[in-house]
Amino acid sequence: MSAPRPVPARTEVRRRWQDAGFVIPAFAALLLTPPFLNLFAVRRLLFGIPLEVAYLFTIWTALVLCAVVLSRRLPRQIDPEPVDATPIDKSAEPDKP
Repeated sequence: MSAPRPVPARTEVRRRWQDAGFVIPAFAALLLTPPFLNLFAVRRLLFGIPLEVAYLFTIWTALVLCAVVLSRRLPRQIDPEPVDATPIDKSAEPDKP
């Protein structure tokens, strides 16, 4: 039996999802460039829909689903760093004329 894999830290998991948030749209932009679009510019129908239109809507649907998954996985607000809560003593400041 193999040893169980260590669980990554919370910040590492957040970083992976943030990286996916960058890579997925970049990959989709690549899929929407003319060389890839021209692969589907043929006169064929898929369930009565032109193949090029079906390709575009498939990419669009996949992007929407990825956005939903990313919005569920990424935290709504990044936890702020702890701040030193020592009060500032204003009485120690010199008075300005």
